[in-house]
Amino acid sequence: MPTIAQHIAARDDRDLQQRLVAAAEMSGVPAPARWVAEHSGALACTPIEAPDGSTTTIADVHAYAAAVYADKLADLGPLPGANAAAVTDDHLKAAVAAVRGSAT
Repeated sequence: MPTIAQHIAARDDRDLQQRLVAAAEMSGVPAPARWVAEHSGALACTPIEAPDGSTTTIADVHAYAAAVYADKLADLGPLPGANAAAVTDDHLKAAVAAVRGSAT
């Protein structure tokens, strides 16, 4: 059973909503975007059969995927501009000095 926060994350995930609309379109649901918006909570928490035969929910598998993604992002470290080991303070000071020198 997902937590409320995990339910909200799955329910409000824009990419997931677009995929659900496409699934509804392909299933012949009338006004699929409206239908998905009206049923997003139920779609996130309704028990479904997983490929391995177990029971899960979209929120459960979304929470797992979000945790794996967060771990991978953490492994990447800071963004390049925030990575002081890559773009050092000395690089920044040298660039400022060079531009200041050329502007005078």
